[in-house]
Amino acid sequence: MNLLLVDDEIYALEALLNTIPWSSLGIGQVFSCNNISAAREICQNENIQIVICDIEMPNGTGMELARWLHECCPKTLILFLTCHSDFGYAKEAISYRAFAYLLKPFDKEELCRTVQNAVATIKKRKYRDVPAPDQPQTQPAPVSDTPAADNPEQIVEQILGMLRQDVTVSREELARRVFLSPDYMTRLFKRVTGKTFSEYAGELKLERAKQMLAETDEPVSRIADLLAYANFSYFSKVFKAGTGMSPKEYRKRKRT
Repeated sequence: MNLLLVDDEIYALEALLNTIPWSSLGIGQVFSCNNISAAREICQNENIQIVICDIEMPNGTGMELARWLHECCPKTLILFLTCHSDFGYAKEAISYRAFAYLLKPFDKEELCRTVQNAVATIKKRKYRDVPAPDQPQTQPAPVSDTPAADNPEQIVEQILGMLRQDVTVSREELARRVFLSPDYMTRLFKRVTGKTFSEYAGELKLERAKQMLAETDEPVSRIADLLAYANFSYFSKVFKAGTGMSPKEYRKRKRT
């Protein structure tokens, strides 16, 4: 898996290149550049799955690159690493489906954890298009100029999109990505969807498990692990409660 670093500060690039153990995070090759034009060229010529980008740079901003990736390379995940904590930037990042919005100076453990999550998300993408339970597939709502807290439907649609992309993402991580506290986010989620966050996420994980059992030869224990269930026994218990069958019984029925 290939990653691109984009930052006009040479020392910032060097710190990222030399400090982060990229190979242990699942990154095969790391490219780097210091402007948006070069970043576009690299993305066009190389198979880039993840971009880590600053926001303010000469001859183009990180938001311009995010807009271009959103249109031309929609499968590429972008992570912002910037000194700008202003909510306006964060809100615009959300509109381009930014995977994360991290602040400088970067925290090594946080950055490593975020890259690991991005790698895991990309690996699971072939299972991401299962329709959400009782939720029609819609295009993301356009981002308006008012704060996200004043647009609950908008922010919940962003949460739903990220959940569909990665059903294992935690409540805390989702709250961080939409710049709300976990408790406030879950209250907002219940008010808009009529379901608690845990209920909805559990249903979505169950749908993903059913798909994987029917369409792959992955061992049941491996599916439980990929979907972040606590253990195999718990997965089997939850699956039977939701379907009336054990995972093995469900797989057998789907293949007969």
